[in-house]
Amino acid sequence: MRWLAGLPLFAAAAAVATAAAAFLWPPRKSRASGFTDLGPVDEIPEGVVVRTLESGPIVVLKEAGQCRAFSAACTHLGCPVRWRPEAGEFFCSCHGGAFDRGGKPLRGPVRSPLKALNLRITGGRLLLEESS
Repeated sequence: MRWLAGLPLFAAAAAVATAAAAFLWPPRKSRASGFTDLGPVDEIPEGVVVRTLESGPIVVLKEAGQCRAFSAACTHLGCPVRWRPEAGEFFCSCHGGAFDRGGKPLRGPVRSPLKALNLRITGGRLLLEESS
């Protein structure tokens, strides 16, 4: 009967694990088309959205309705970058590297731009071109 006392804890852990898996699960991929569906473009908010794909994390920057996507890995040592809206830049806290809205290096030890990714809007959906 002691196992009954642990049942609510098990149920809560299962619920948390399910929610985490749903959050981290990669978006739907269409191998036939060569694109990953990132969802309806109208549902992507202004600013930055971070998505985790099988190939790694990406950032989608949406400003004035226009979307651009980059790898979220700093080109210096691969640390994650984050968007700083107040400065209008992507920032890597590992070594103080910064990139402008277009992914070009601004300061720090970075010399190469963020890897730009190709996007397409088809049928109102934002599609990320898969690299070959």
